[in-house]
Amino acid sequence: MRNNAYRTLPQDADLIATVSAFHSLRNSFHLSLAVLIFGLFSACLKSPSAPPVQEPTTITLSTYRIVFTAINESIRIDATVLDQDSRVITDATVHWRSADNSVARVSDRGVVTAAGSGTTQISVSSGYATATATVSVEQEASSIEISPSAITISQVGGTGRFTAVVYDANNRPIPDAAVVWSSSNPEIATVDANGRLTAVSRGSALITASSGGVSTSRPVFVEVPRVPSRVVLNVTEATLATVGQSLQLDAQVYDSAGAAIPGAAVAWTSSRPEIATVDASGLVIAVANGTTRITASSRGVSAQAIIHVVIEDTEQPEPPPVPPEPPPPPPEPPGTSADREALIAFYHATDGPNWMDNTKWLSENPLNEWYGVSTDADGRVTKLSLRENQLTGSIPPEIEQLQNLILLNLSRNRITGTIPPVFGKMNALRYLHLGDNQLTGEIPPETYQSNTLMILSLFDNQLSGEIPPAIGKLANLIDLHLSTNQFTGHIPPEIGQLSNLAYLALNGNQLTGVIPHEIGQLLNLGSLSLEGNRLTGVIPHEIGQLEKLNGLLLNDNLLTGEIPSEIGQLVNLNGLVLHGNRLTGEIPSEIGQLVGLKSLILSDNQLSGGLPPEIGQLNKMDRLILNDNRDLSGPLPIELVNVPLVQLRLQNTQLCAPLNAGFQMWLAGIEDKSVENCATMPGPDTDPEPPPSSDTSSDRDALIAFYHATDGPNWTDNTNWLSDEPIGTWYGVATDNEVKVIDLRLSENNLLGMIPPEIGQLSDLRTLRLFRNSLSGPIPPEIGQLGSLKVLDLGQNQLTGSIPPEIGMLSKLTDLFLEYNQISGAIPVEIGRLGNLEWLVLRSNELTGTIPTEILSFESLRNLWLNHNRLTGPIPPEIGQLSSLELLSLQYNRLEGVIPPEVGKLTNLDGLDVSANELTGSIPPEIGQMTRLTHIELFNNKLTGPLPPEIGKLTELSWLFFSHNDFTGSIPPEFGRLTNLKQLILTRNTQMSGRLPLELVNVPLERLKLQDTQLCAPLNAGFQMWLAGIEDRRVENCAITR
Repeated sequence: MRNNAYRTLPQDADLIATVSAFHSLRNSFHLSLAVLIFGLFSACLKSPSAPPVQEPTTITLSTYRIVFTAINESIRIDATVLDQDSRVITDATVHWRSADNSVARVSDRGVVTAAGSGTTQISVSSGYATATATVSVEQEASSIEISPSAITISQVGGTGRFTAVVYDANNRPIPDAAVVWSSSNPEIATVDANGRLTAVSRGSALITASSGGVSTSRPVFVEVPRVPSRVVLNVTEATLATVGQSLQLDAQVYDSAGAAIPGAAVAWTSSRPEIATVDASGLVIAVANGTTRITASSRGVSAQAIIHVVIEDTEQPEPPPVPPEPPPPPPEPPGTSADREALIAFYHATDGPNWMDNTKWLSENPLNEWYGVSTDADGRVTKLSLRENQLTGSIPPEIEQLQNLILLNLSRNRITGTIPPVFGKMNALRYLHLGDNQLTGEIPPETYQSNTLMILSLFDNQLSGEIPPAIGKLANLIDLHLSTNQFTGHIPPEIGQLSNLAYLALNGNQLTGVIPHEIGQLLNLGSLSLEGNRLTGVIPHEIGQLEKLNGLLLNDNLLTGEIPSEIGQLVNLNGLVLHGNRLTGEIPSEIGQLVGLKSLILSDNQLSGGLPPEIGQLNKMDRLILNDNRDLSGPLPIELVNVPLVQLRLQNTQLCAPLNAGFQMWLAGIEDKSVENCATMPGPDTDPEPPPSSDTSSDRDALIAFYHATDGPNWTDNTNWLSDEPIGTWYGVATDNEVKVIDLRLSENNLLGMIPPEIGQLSDLRTLRLFRNSLSGPIPPEIGQLGSLKVLDLGQNQLTGSIPPEIGMLSKLTDLFLEYNQISGAIPVEIGRLGNLEWLVLRSNELTGTIPTEILSFESLRNLWLNHNRLTGPIPPEIGQLSSLELLSLQYNRLEGVIPPEVGKLTNLDGLDVSANELTGSIPPEIGQMTRLTHIELFNNKLTGPLPPEIGKLTELSWLFFSHNDFTGSIPPEFGRLTNLKQLILTRNTQMSGRLPLELVNVPLERLKLQDTQLCAPLNAGFQMWLAGIEDRRVENCAITR
């Protein structure tokens, strides 16, 4: 110490000298000086002290106000932390936070990124010091996309509609952007504030959409057909003198204004073809002596030429009188004009000019020549079938005028509005197909007054309300398909009065209450689908009376009680799907009587006991799914070796595989299995499980935060939430033996708000299902902390932002569902780390960028849904690595390039859909290796070349949709091997030509569409008989050759 003190003295010598000088001051300061001298001198004798601790006191920012004009723009805020002496703390730890991640998010380095329109605060803290910056996201228009690319309106007063999407500089849509519409020539076509067009007169105009200083234009063409008023021939009378002599007649058609109509269709006829014939071009050829009248007609007006044939050196017959004028065409039968008016109104109400096929609509041709229209012998409309024809708009009330209508099929279009009440008054109507549209409102009560209706198919709409007891009045109904709507209330007991019903689908709604016992009265029922509702109570014993049933789907409800033993009476059942309920008790041995069963799916229930040995009698079953029944236990029965399983799922049960050599050999042959051997399961000599933990405060706190963040008080069901009851009794929550949350299932429960970051605290969570709610905002990155998660289902919400890369940390994930949201940005490459993924469903979002090759190496992936996004670039050849893939859906993107030949390696693929992209090149012949394919959809691309004959190897195919491409050549004769093909659509491949191969007669087609091609049907009698059996066909016969 002393040596240290000594070393400090020289540097303080001046101080001591200065103090000594004070001795000459007045005595009154002596004491103070002495104290001062002592203090200073003592300080000098001490060791040097450590520098004072720097405490964060103030934070300054490089900017306090940020205004973004585009989503995904970024800027970094630099934060400087100062201590109590305003000195910089160079190693200070700072924490960044955004008050609203849906507007802007901030990284741990202070990089702020715009996420959505609005204003929020970005705060930074260090110790007790804080600072705040204000961030506003005010998207500015950079470009506008108008669709469609052009509109043609075929009559004055006709309408059409353009839609516009405004994008910012990063090509992100601007919600609710104001768009101003204008027409370059309002005398041709006007446009209103919503982009709706009205044709005023013949011509063309440019329609412009403007927003924020940018604009885009698209053309509209008003092509009003000009009506012929008169026909003028170049010759009105002539004489031919030798057999075979010809005369060329020319016809010019004029409208009422006297202007010629170029290209007007003219039909030529001869009143006496035995005297002289005339062909379609007006060429007259002499045949024998006599006189005939040649008539040129164009849409109701005509002109004639008198042709005399006088052959020299032959006896001249007495010239016959000039043939009289042909009688006018008979008037349309009574009622036909009303049908025509109804169809015209329907055409205009559903945007007929932009249908995929509107052949001969609005023409004067007979109604049965209009595309999709069939008539009876009296010319009355009996069928109107416009399925998948790009109809928009609503169904007009004039449809009621079609009083002879038997079938109306408008499914798979984009029809909006409500169902008109007129259908119940149409006494001939038997088949009503309106599924897969955008219909809203309730089913009109008048519908239930029909005494003829046999099929009522309204699936995949947005219909609401309750199913009323009046449903029981539809006594002739054989098919009731109301699935995937928004129906509420109970299933009425009166449904049991539908004694003819063979198909009942109410799945995917919000139905509550019990399954009525009266359902057991539907003795003709072949399929019952009630899955995806909120049904409660037990499975009624009366269900065992439905002996014709081949499919029973009750999964994803809230059913309780035991599986009734009467289910063993359903001897025709091939699928029993009860997963995702709260069923208890043992699996009944009577299930072993279902000898036709192929799939038994009982997972995610509360079943107990062992697997009954009678299951070994199911020698057609290939799928046995029992996972997530924690109380199922014991060794699997040896009899199971008689079952040809290809999939066996027993995870999260206590079932195990016996070590019997034969059983193990059978087990090794199951490719897709999840089961442990009995030797590795806990036995009686192992340590007992620890008692349940009472420390669930972290999980409880996370659930409470979740409840408040998602408007818990207004959930449809919030039973026990926030109570002191065990959290395992809270609605939708399941816990394990340690009272840790393992399942959170709150789908279709009216959740509103954002998923809070506290979700990441549920460290044992295995299943998170929140689909079909109103959740918004981004997916929190904290979700990546759920290391045990296997199922993540956030589909059908209103989520925005990008997919957080942290999702790649969920190494156990098997199912990822994010469909039908507003998620944007690129697909993160980190998803490629999810090596156990089986389902990747990202459809119907706003994803951009290319398909990352990192996600194409999953050996386990079975379903890949990327359709209805904005993905660009090619289909990577690495896609051939997905050896387990069963369904590939890439349609409605902006993919380009060729279909890679590596796709042929996907030998397990059931469906291939890459339609509505910008693909080029030819179909690779390797497609013939995909022998499990049941459907291929390639329509709306730019594909070229001939159809490969290798497609003929795909004998499981049910439909081929190849329309709207640039294919060439003819249909290969190998297509005759497609003995399961029902639909063949080649529309608008204008370069395809040639005769259809006779081998097609082996194909059981129900739909054949070849319009706008040069393909034709040979006149072979057998082929024509086969062709006549195809109800929905559009094909021309080949011309007669001589």
